[in-house]
Amino acid sequence: MFRYLTIAVACSALIACGPPAVSGNGGGGGGGGGGAIPTSGSALKQGIAGAYCSALIACEFGRAVQAVRPSRGEPTVDMSSCIEMMTAEGSDIDRIGEAFSANRVTVDEAGYTATRSALLGGDCSLLRAKEVTFGAMVSGTVEPGAGCHIDAECADGEGVGACSGAQDSCGTCRQDDARIPRGGDCSGGGRCIDGTECGDGGTCVPEADPRGLAGDACDDSPGYPIGDCHGGQNLICINDVCTEADYSSRPGAECGGNGVLCEGGLVCSIVLFGERENEGTCAQPKPLGQTCLEETAEALIGTACVSGAYCSIDTGNCEAQAVDGEACESDNNCLSDHCPNDTCQSPYQDNPWELCQ
Repeated sequence: MFRYLTIAVACSALIACGPPAVSGNGGGGGGGGGGAIPTSGSALKQGIAGAYCSALIACEFGRAVQAVRPSRGEPTVDMSSCIEMMTAEGSDIDRIGEAFSANRVTVDEAGYTATRSALLGGDCSLLRAKEVTFGAMVSGTVEPGAGCHIDAECADGEGVGACSGAQDSCGTCRQDDARIPRGGDCSGGGRCIDGTECGDGGTCVPEADPRGLAGDACDDSPGYPIGDCHGGQNLICINDVCTEADYSSRPGAECGGNGVLCEGGLVCSIVLFGERENEGTCAQPKPLGQTCLEETAEALIGTACVSGAYCSIDTGNCEAQAVDGEACESDNNCLSDHCPNDTCQSPYQDNPWELCQ
């Protein structure tokens, strides 16, 4: 969830290889989580997730991205859905909260307060290495050589505490070489902390964002007008130039290559393969059982389905998505958007935190 999808020649978010899935539109908003220093695992989870989601939505899910997602069969993103996803069982934040409840981590009050303040203030650079961002809010209590399940449990000594285990298995705490923090002096060598690089001034600075800004050259992808432009700044790729999008919530309005994105519950039909002479039009998503594919001599055109349905490449119709435990062939088959081993399940179901001795 919440990943940017690149459409390959053979697959798209709307039409996947094998029967794909289309998610519904998002709902209302939420808050930024508690501001007080948390004293329970659940409060810590909410505090971290609330601040992180605030920055994530502000930085990455601008108006253009939110308008494009429904046309691609993806849900819009709001605070409540983001926090639910970020705190789901087995997620990074859930693991930290569970470790806190087991006295394996403590809250770093200064780090927690400063990091939350930066996230709530819209510091987008903190999103580029979320494990580092989360880790700055807590301190591990597990000494080197003892069992661990996540890096955050391991105490920092002369270096950086890290757990030797894979993501879903136990390991032991070790000391990695110390990393230079953001703003630190890297002119004499050494490794900057994840999410930063050694800048021209000899200090560790946030890594450059590769996405195009207004006026930059760009390439788009079929069905994804944002292309490699910065969608968080409401830019889409029009005639190979990153340009601010226009919007319409009027049924029948032309959309797509003319730079207009649909809003107000409307979607724009997507050219999956080939080209078409005319623009798409803003329309309601297709209901369950209705045709969602149109094939012309020049192109294959898809229109997103309503929430809980996906556009089947096999039948060309909107079909119901599967719930966890049911069979699937691709992520888009599932309401959970996760299809490992041909069965729908929660994205984090295999990775809950466990106490490792």
